[in-house]
Amino acid sequence: MRPDVFRIVSLVGSFILASSMPGFARGGERTNFAADFLQHVDVVKDQVSFGFGEHAISNSIFHQTEFIRHTATKLQRQVAEQNARTYITKLSPEKKQELKKKKVRYLAVPTVRSPETSQKAKEVVMIWDIPRETFANTSVYELGTTPAKGKLASYEGMVAENVGH
Repeated sequence: MRPDVFRIVSLVGSFILASSMPGFARGGERTNFAADFLQHVDVVKDQVSFGFGEHAISNSIFHQTEFIRHTATKLQRQVAEQNARTYITKLSPEKKQELKKKKVRYLAVPTVRSPETSQKAKEVVMIWDIPRETFANTSVYELGTTPAKGKLASYEGMVAENVGH
């Protein structure tokens, strides 16, 4: 059996098994085990990884769900570019190797607020593409929470490390 077919069959089989078993939360409350199962399965570039528990690898990436996206202003692009270039020039060789090892291609770089920025936004970032040395897109992301420096987060499918202020 080809490896890609085996992955699909194993994923479907695991889901069917999970669907047939009732799940229980703390206190005896009944939960939807299949939904819980799918929440812990990541399909990434032909690889299926299962992560269960607090310290699982799949939980190491914070899935950014609370963000508002709009087109960045010229000032926001200038400030974010300056912040990105400053951050990259100050990186130690060890940190650069760590980023390569973790396969981090993007940085979430802070920028300034614009008149369009929501009052509820805690952080305003743009996504910098490290290898291309430019922005991944023209969007600015308004975050509902302030991620910790060095924390990985997903922005529309791009996993970026937060560079902080």
